[in-house]
Amino acid sequence: MDIYPETTAETVYSITVCLCGSIMWAFVVAATTSLLAGMDQGAQRARNEAEMMNHFMRFRRVPRRLRLMVNQYQQYRWSCMRGMDEANALATLPASLRLQLHVAFNEKIFSRVPLFRDCEPPLIVALAERLRPIIAIPGEYVIREGTLGSAIYLISRGRLAVLKKTTRGTDAAAPPPTTIATLSDHDFFGEASLVNASVTSASVRALIFCDLMYLTSAHFKEVLTKFPDFNKQVAERAISHRTQEERQKNRQEPLVRSNSFLSGNMRTGSMHMMRSHSMMRSCSFRAAGNRSSSRLSTMRTSLALVGDVPKRARPSFCRARTATVLMKPKATTTKS
Repeated sequence: MDIYPETTAETVYSITVCLCGSIMWAFVVAATTSLLAGMDQGAQRARNEAEMMNHFMRFRRVPRRLRLMVNQYQQYRWSCMRGMDEANALATLPASLRLQLHVAFNEKIFSRVPLFRDCEPPLIVALAERLRPIIAIPGEYVIREGTLGSAIYLISRGRLAVLKKTTRGTDAAAPPPTTIATLSDHDFFGEASLVNASVTSASVRALIFCDLMYLTSAHFKEVLTKFPDFNKQVAERAISHRTQEERQKNRQEPLVRSNSFLSGNMRTGSMHMMRSHSMMRSCSFRAAGNRSSSRLSTMRTSLALVGDVPKRARPSFCRARTATVLMKPKATTTKS
């Protein structure tokens, strides 16, 4: 049974209650919508950026494989940072807090690097201030073997493979490089490029998405100018590193010389063997010729002796032999 207002006051009251209820419902719906939109605002912005990037790559006719790699990179960045730029986020903080955060981020890595293990806190702060972040995608070569090193890399998160080229094979069919080590969280590589500008002895390739921090040699030199004691330690370490490299080279040179000497001896030995073999063959041929010539000479002498003996004094077999021998020239004269 419905209830209807009968008086004017009841009518005004019911209208006021309906208006308040509708306003409250609209407020609740709007607040809930804005809350959900605020929660998904970053994801929506990331989706918009990804859609714009995909549209741009389709317009430029980028291969599908490369487009998938770009999308994977954007998804990884969103899953780790939620669309936040680290440099812009730390730029709003005071300098003291920013430096403390840099040290806290890389404290474990600095403690594992022998060059920075016993450094003073001001030096660690100066180094941490000059670190720069980088993301390596799977399959990317961070450094390549045989190139000039220019930075040290600190691994915050990820896994990388250290590859070394093999000396077997030719340039046309070179074998693939072999994996000699695997690096993971809080490891480092490229320290020798800071101590002395040397050529890298191996390649480093990312196996998965990796968060790295790198310090260039130019920034490292800036730190050395501000800390003379540390500069002396680095110079001593560079001298010891060079002496170790020279010792390794000196150890390898005798091996190379011995190998070349052995190969030369093997070649000369094989040549001597070939010569001796040819000489033995020639000697055997000469011996066979001498034997045949000696047999002919003995036959001739025997025939000559048989010819000097009278026919009556000869044996029967000698007579037959001389008869056959003496009959041959007569046959040849008749034929001629």
